[in-house]
Amino acid sequence: MHLSYISTHDNPADLHSRRLSAMDSQLCPALWEVVEQQFGGLTGHTYDLITLDSNAMKDKFGKRLPHFTPCPTSASSRVNLFAQILSRHEPFLEHPYVFPPSILVGPVLCFLKSFRRSCTVVVLDVYPRKYWWPLIQWWSSRSLKLACKGDSQALLISSKEGWINHTNIPGDLWIFFVEF
Repeated sequence: MHLSYISTHDNPADLHSRRLSAMDSQLCPALWEVVEQQFGGLTGHTYDLITLDSNAMKDKFGKRLPHFTPCPTSASSRVNLFAQILSRHEPFLEHPYVFPPSILVGPVLCFLKSFRRSCTVVVLDVYPRKYWWPLIQWWSSRSLKLACKGDSQALLISSKEGWINHTNIPGDLWIFFVEF
């Protein structure tokens, strides 16, 4: 094997590895505290079902929640939510939490339903409403609007300077506790 340096300018693949992703967002600490208090039970949430290492939420003691990531990493507990068997009675699944990208909300809900796994789910309600909106309302026993469209204090997004406030969220931010 021969290694050599190729500058970003000369490497078209490099751009994709350096691009910041909208997937790399998280609830602001104040809203996460509301989620923990209102939906986390006595012990708080025990697992983050879809996240990156960089935006995994923290438990009540400030420790990053165990989590599934899209690809193997040193900090993830397991990989790919959709490759897991959630019917097992494992302690980490006692109070799971998920804030999936909008495109995955429907598949996540169907996957959770297939295992009859209750879960706290955070979603953005955008216009036009997605096909999964009536489903999440039907399957939820509790819900709470966390923030309104345009709020600049609800979500943090990754930037080259670190975590910054999302300046204009594209829809209302809701939390649901779904039960099957």
